[in-house]
Amino acid sequence: MTINTFISILRINKLKRDLFFFLVSMMFTLSTFGAFAKKSKNSAKYVTIVKITGNIKIGYKKYDKKFNVYYHPQLLRNGKSYLIKGMDINKACDFPTSLSPNKKYFILPVYEIGYVGSGKDKFLHENSFCYLINIETCKVELQLQSDCGGEWNVKNQWMNDNKIVFDGQ
Repeated sequence: MTINTFISILRINKLKRDLFFFLVSMMFTLSTFGAFAKKSKNSAKYVTIVKITGNIKIGYKKYDKKFNVYYHPQLLRNGKSYLIKGMDINKACDFPTSLSPNKKYFILPVYEIGYVGSGKDKFLHENSFCYLINIETCKVELQLQSDCGGEWNVKNQWMNDNKIVFDGQ
């Protein structure tokens, strides 16, 4: 083998290597920007989705890592999203905590979080409450504060301290 033949083989191999790396980098770039990735409609819209029951879910559009809370919840039913009537979407939310036995209502913890004051007098303030949400009508039935720690009885009544707070029959 002459030196010229050896140099020709090296050039061909370099071309093959360069072409291989070019193709690999193109595949990585395309997959990163979604040419090969398939996303469901819901996963593109929501930062997280939580199943409530059956085909009923709640999707959150925004997550605040600093306070570990979610914002802009929407009820998801059969692939469609619904705003929850009577709810301030700018309030921080947690995941649903309690589902009624008839699966028509759930409790959603909600928070007002922010700093109050300025300078050295600045401190974190949190006010917690909850919404009792009707799944069928997609609306807030009640806003509760001291009664958030209640529970559902077998008659679909939200109870706290042995009193009926809401009757979901």
